[in-house]
Amino acid sequence: MRQNNCQPMLLKIVCAAIFLLGALVLLPRATFAAEPDTHAAALSEVRAARGSVAPSALPAMTSFQEMWTLILQARRKHASHFSPELIACLFWEESAFRLVKHPVSGAAGFGQVLPSTLRAVNKRFGTNFTPADLLTSREASVEASVLALELAWEWKRDKVKALAAYAGGASNQRIVRKWLTAEAVMLQGRVPYGKSFGMQAYVQSRQVGALRLCSQPGFDPQLIFD
Repeated sequence: MRQNNCQPMLLKIVCAAIFLLGALVLLPRATFAAEPDTHAAALSEVRAARGSVAPSALPAMTSFQEMWTLILQARRKHASHFSPELIACLFWEESAFRLVKHPVSGAAGFGQVLPSTLRAVNKRFGTNFTPADLLTSREASVEASVLALELAWEWKRDKVKALAAYAGGASNQRIVRKWLTAEAVMLQGRVPYGKSFGMQAYVQSRQVGALRLCSQPGFDPQLIFD
């Protein structure tokens, strides 16, 4: 008789343990599903607002062609150790080609340049960019970001280390590897001289594929090519 009373109690204990174990496993998944990793500052604005900002209220994305032209102009004005392909991939991950400002750090523009870095850029290169410039002028945002990369290069004298410094330190090597991988994919789209006929679709596929490696949730790079 005592054994029969113990069996229902044991069954209840086992069921309760299974329920608690399931809750512990599913809770982190639910949390991260509701609030995904948002390294890009463009998404951090939405995250900070907790859904109160409609997508239409965010700055419009710059087209890839326009961004490419701006990057080439900045590199003609200032010598750079970084390819336009790498710079484009970095900009896409940092801001999704939007003139946005991080609500906490104050990093702004396509390359998410910190206020302290912007002051260092102005001092080193004799420029006079303001944080407002990075949010209102596409030319200024690109140029300041390119110079910030050069500032990191002068400090580290190494491409990978400079990118790590730009990304916030050695702990962000994963982001740097992603940028370098995306750069290699986009470089495949460089067409040899005299071989450009019929290559436009291939080149664009390399560009889109590279940016997808750096895309944050909810941002499709195909949109900036349409």
